[in-house]
Amino acid sequence: MNILSIDTVTDVCSVAITYKGETVQRTSSERVGHSNLILALISSLCAEMEVSFSKLDVMGVDIGPGSFTGVRIGIGVIQGLAYGTNLPVIGVSSLETLAASQKGKLVLPALDARMGQIYCGLYDTECGVTELVSPVVCYPDEVPFTIGNRDLFGLGSGWEQYDKEIVGGLKVPTWNKETRFDSNWKSNWYPEARFVNQLAMTRGLTCSTGALNLRASYVRNQVVNSKRT
Repeated sequence: MNILSIDTVTDVCSVAITYKGETVQRTSSERVGHSNLILALISSLCAEMEVSFSKLDVMGVDIGPGSFTGVRIGIGVIQGLAYGTNLPVIGVSSLETLAASQKGKLVLPALDARMGQIYCGLYDTECGVTELVSPVVCYPDEVPFTIGNRDLFGLGSGWEQYDKEIVGGLKVPTWNKETRFDSNWKSNWYPEARFVNQLAMTRGLTCSTGALNLRASYVRNQVVNSKRT
């Protein structure tokens, strides 16, 4: 499957193309606005790989959670390109995209959600990427996950700011007070378009949708009360 994907939900934006089994990615962390960067990256990479939109089967995009502006930019760009070329689209969660970068681990990706909160989820990457807990927004010391006797791996901007709070807030099974887990995390790690490609290809065209049916996953909108009491 030939696919072009973009990721604009954090400070780092990227575009990746998988064509005839080869994947190439281009990334930018310039703070001049993703809307100005992403189209230039797409044009440059398409020219470099000699790939026109007519050679693609589908387009992919990180639908969040993340920066509200970044999520909207990514979805808007892909909707415009896919609608104009009549290509289907596949949306992928930013947290799942982070998890996909680590194989064979129990992964807790976390992104800064502002207001002292994080977006986080829990994934098993022993065989592909299995979502154990859907994305939530919460305070770092109130992560609502229970961890058993298994090493935990974290990555994302949320860990860079709140690593101690996240680990301190994790729960162990109530039936076994002796449960212990080790955790470590990787800094300077962001969702990348190449992993959006990877996940989209795993799902296949049966999971695609029309450009205008694509929806963002803001997550915070699903929270009734995010204030501490």
